[in-house]
Amino acid sequence: MPSSERGFTVVELVLVMVLLALLSVYAVMRSVSPAEVTLPSQAQKMASDIRHAQTLASTWGRRLRISTGGSSYWVTCTSSVVAPCPAAITTPVTDPATGSSFQVSLQKNVIFVSPSTATLDINSLGQPLAAASYTLSAGSIKTVAVTTLTGFVTVTP
Repeated sequence: MPSSERGFTVVELVLVMVLLALLSVYAVMRSVSPAEVTLPSQAQKMASDIRHAQTLASTWGRRLRISTGGSSYWVTCTSSVVAPCPAAITTPVTDPATGSSFQVSLQKNVIFVSPSTATLDINSLGQPLAAASYTLSAGSIKTVAVTTLTGFVTVTP
């Protein structure tokens, strides 16, 4: 290549593009709070956990209850002590998928706006006994809704 021709090499162009990408990621992360980033994922996790509790209720043939309070939710049995339910009906059941207590704490300042405390009973067929709606907030709002009879769970913005 003659010395009179000037321009950028491919390596220089790639380095500039990588630098711009890093700066744009930094700018986006600074403009969005971590709670707003995790709110959609936590709402989806709650919806998934409700579906999981429905499956457990029908698999175990037991009535289960999903309760909310403060910034957490948990799954308990509603009837007397019969395996796989724990000794006290207020103690969360053990989630067979994880082997730990079926209790979830919301993270990054995500809270229940409405209702702050509530229960949702699921019969032994996995059907909710009533419709339910949980509103989570961390600046913006997501709603997790459960329809009665079918138990269909949705997350809406």
